[in-house]
Amino acid sequence: MTALFKNNGARALSMDDLLISIMLRYPEIGTVKYNPRYKFLQFTFIILESLDRQRLEDFAVLLPKALDAYSYLEKRRPGKIKVEYSIEGGVTLVMVTRDVDTLNPDEITFVVEFFKDWFDTESREDVFEEEILFQEEIIRQSLEQTKKTRNSRSTIALREEGQVIVYNK
Repeated sequence: MTALFKNNGARALSMDDLLISIMLRYPEIGTVKYNPRYKFLQFTFIILESLDRQRLEDFAVLLPKALDAYSYLEKRRPGKIKVEYSIEGGVTLVMVTRDVDTLNPDEITFVVEFFKDWFDTESREDVFEEEILFQEEIIRQSLEQTKKTRNSRSTIALREEGQVIVYNK
């Protein structure tokens, strides 16, 4: 498996690899989209109930502040972030949009953990530590490659019947 990570003749990691790895690593994320025009990733969390709008508003205000504080502590430049939500038919969608150029893999973990804590959601316990580390390494390397290359395709990864499906436009 380590040959996948080396750039000495091995296959380069793609945007598809990034999105698939994010979806496999973070089962809390329902969809992840890449917009090449603005170079951002949008993570959508799906909650199967209608949440209180004030709780959602507070989350939308506090997550960017928490990420700014995290960036400060890590001595990194804070990135662009936008938090939106939608409540329809007993389902709440929370969309977190983040620019790719300043995003680092640890921030994805931070966002997911902040989301889980804020909305008191649980995650799967059946994932092996080795698999987590493997997916994190793919995320790290494919995110760095994405920052260096120009991907012109819009891409979305979503869960469908227990599988991760990737669509490219």
